[in-house]
Amino acid sequence: MKSSLPKVLHPVAGRPIIEYVLRVAESLSPATTTLVVGHMKDTLQQGLAAWPGLRFVVQEPQLGTGHALLQTAPVLEHEKGVVLLLSGDVPLLRRNTLASLLARHEGTGAGGGGLVEQNGERAVEEEPRHHPSRARDPARNDLRIRDH
Repeated sequence: MKSSLPKVLHPVAGRPIIEYVLRVAESLSPATTTLVVGHMKDTLQQGLAAWPGLRFVVQEPQLGTGHALLQTAPVLEHEKGVVLLLSGDVPLLRRNTLASLLARHEGTGAGGGGLVEQNGERAVEEEPRHHPSRARDPARNDLRIRDH
């Protein structure tokens, strides 16, 4: 996007894109909400000033999502519970999708997981940081196996 505004602050149906993500995250009653910012960080922090309790972590340089998550370690290392990593540019994300992901994660005792989609079917990706990861459909059929 060629804009003086960060993508996540662009309005969709009258609200910034990221506000939809923050609202769905807030509906899960998280202990904390931490945003990783980089490019145009000052504009983003100013645009989100009305959201109380947001913590910001700066990612410089921007080396991808995994690197962004690593930057949160000093802020989150003393927290307990599950870390739910969301992209700020997914305004159609629904609470029940995230609640199902969290329930599945807690039910399996997996060390990590992720939500993927293939042919319109949601699936849970188990242990994405370890050996080959698997994406499975709700019936636990393999959709994809990926080496890292």
